Amino acid sequence: MTPIKSNRIESLYIDGDASLGIDRVDVLLVVLGVTRRQLECLVWVQQGKSASDIGGILGISGRTVEGHLAKLCERLDVKTRMQAVLKALDLGLLPSPHPQTYGSETRRFTARG
Repeated sequence: MTPIKSNRIESLYIDGDASLGIDRVDVLLVVLGVTRRQLECLVWVQQGKSASDIGGILGISGRTVEGHLAKLCERLDVKTRMQAVLKALDLGLLPSPHPQTYGSETRRFTARG
C-alpha cells in the first residue's frame, strides 16, 4: 500500500469523512471484514439479549443470529460473545455505556455500600 493510501485510511479511521458519509465505524467494519448486520446483533448482545430474542427483534432466526455472531467472533479473533463486546468497545465499534455525561459534568456510576 502506498503511503498516500495508508495515510488516507488512517485519516478516515481517526476522523471519518462526513462529505462522503463515511464515519470511523464504517472504516473499521471494512478493515475488519465485519458486516453491519453482525454489528447489529452484537449491539443486542451488549444489551443482554439471547440469540432467540435478537432473532425476534431483527426478524431472522436465532440460528442466523448465532451464525452472524460466530463469524463476528472469528473476525475479531475472540472466542466468546462477551469478548466480542469488549473488543468492539475497545475498537470503538460500540458506544460505551460509561461514563455518562450530563451537561459539562461527567459522572461514573459506582456502587455505594
